[in-house]
Amino acid sequence: MKTSVIIIAWNEEENIKDVLLSIKKQTKKPFEVIVVNNKSTDNTFNIAKRFDFVKVVDQNEIQGMTPTRNKGFDIAQGDLLLKLDADTRLEKEWIEKAEEKFLKDKELGALSGKTIYNLPVIDNFLIYFYIHFLKITTGTKPLFGPAYILKKSIWEKIKNNVCIDDSKVHEDINISINIAKTNAKIEIFKDIITYASNRRMVKNPITFFITDYPLRVIKTIIHR
Repeated sequence: MKTSVIIIAWNEEENIKDVLLSIKKQTKKPFEVIVVNNKSTDNTFNIAKRFDFVKVVDQNEIQGMTPTRNKGFDIAQGDLLLKLDADTRLEKEWIEKAEEKFLKDKELGALSGKTIYNLPVIDNFLIYFYIHFLKITTGTKPLFGPAYILKKSIWEKIKNNVCIDDSKVHEDINISINIAKTNAKIEIFKDIITYASNRRMVKNPITFFITDYPLRVIKTIIHR
């Protein structure tokens, strides 16, 4: 089983090195690593190019997380597609454990791991509430935006149905809903850990906790 890692990046010169180093340290090496650079005006592109195992491609047509992710998914050649935000780090057995999970469970279509933001309330109560709220309102477990992995074959089935307008949906919830429509299983596998940046919550808490997550979650549910 081959895993393609797709990292979406927009002005991530402060973070791109750390996420790539965490991939380099994986106990199971990925088949390929693709950084999709979305109109960065800083040194993101050049830093990523210094890593000889990384393929850097530009997505300059549309500014946005979802179209940038989609380009990476479309060009990736692996059996599994691991999507990462550029400000994340993976524990060293992430890919190995994820691949083992897919090999053991043929019905599994996608999964996320445990996401740690280093904010106790977020890491515990709010994530628990978030998962159960979305299970009730959408009928499926949600994938977590910082890091999730899905079968390439599932992506081929749903790619024409996902919404590419970031103002209308949360990309992780939207893709979860579309995966669920194929009857593929989505799991949250707590044995794999992702360390995610809390910068959006700390720098812009009102935007994050009011105008970003709650309102766009509602939009995503309506959009489905």
